[in-house]
Amino acid sequence: VIKCSQAGGSELTNILVGYTIDQLVMTLLIVMPREDDTIRRVNTRIRPMFRNCPDLLKQLPGGRPEGLNSGKETVLNNNVIIYIAWSGSPAALADNSVGVVVLDEVGKYPPRSGKEADPVSLAKKRVRAYKGRWKILVLSTPVIEDDLIDAEYKKSDKRKWWTKCPHCEDYHLMSWHNVIIDKNEDGSFFESAVYADGKHARYVCPKCGALWSEQDRWMAVTEGLWCPDGYKIVNGKIDGKVKKTNHYGYHIHALMLAPIFITVADLVIEWVVANNDKKIGDKSTLQDFWNSQMGEAFYEIQKKTDEKKLLEHRGIYKTGYAPDYVQIITNAIDVQKDH
Repeated sequence: VIKCSQAGGSELTNILVGYTIDQLVMTLLIVMPREDDTIRRVNTRIRPMFRNCPDLLKQLPGGRPEGLNSGKETVLNNNVIIYIAWSGSPAALADNSVGVVVLDEVGKYPPRSGKEADPVSLAKKRVRAYKGRWKILVLSTPVIEDDLIDAEYKKSDKRKWWTKCPHCEDYHLMSWHNVIIDKNEDGSFFESAVYADGKHARYVCPKCGALWSEQDRWMAVTEGLWCPDGYKIVNGKIDGKVKKTNHYGYHIHALMLAPIFITVADLVIEWVVANNDKKIGDKSTLQDFWNSQMGEAFYEIQKKTDEKKLLEHRGIYKTGYAPDYVQIITNAIDVQKDH
């Protein structure tokens, strides 16, 4: 699951944890980015869930939520073992077999766990003993292109949310590109505060051109459907036979959230501020918009290089050959705005 922030991801992990303990009765591994994150997750999410669910609480030895451990195993009365680890701890990710793995906030994981492979790869190896039964949930807000969560999503069937227009009743892929923003005559944005009333920006159906109200948007979202990459929704169904896979990917962005949490006007204000900041050389707010609101990895193309022109700069040496007098080989790319 590649997602925007505050989209219910932590609650989704809680549901899977509770379901695993109560229904699947399988050993469970939860991995957070840092040790502090595991302690916070236990204190603010997992313990309250146990405390408020009698069926889970009775599985804790002594019925005490304080008995849940971070960094080492917790053995429940039904013999389910819970491991709560952090991504930088190879020992916590290496040994014991588990049936269910929850990898949360993967975008904040280090690229490697100590001297070993990346934390996602290490965690996946622990489910081998549960062949045919294991489940792995990987979710995060992305950061940059090809980070761990972006790479996992790209390996999946890359499902996105298609919405049903309440006006033409046709389906389309919900996208930020369908948001129309009023501007000044010179093409510049109004002051960001101007967009707060919701009258100067709106979501437009790309099929019929209807301007959606917030109620329209939410109605369209609630009647939407997940559709894998390479397919489309026709007459309320996925067009074509979907290839079988055991690796599902879901992309959740802020346009899919209820208006009580965020509106198109709220998003437009952030977009305008981010673009204004970019003009003065600060791209951090623009990256935050794509990461935290659109649930997309951030990357920027200054200018595409002509491959043939690049090849003209090749030297005379063959691939894999270095003259005897060469002591150091440096691999580098010099990137300029004009080439």
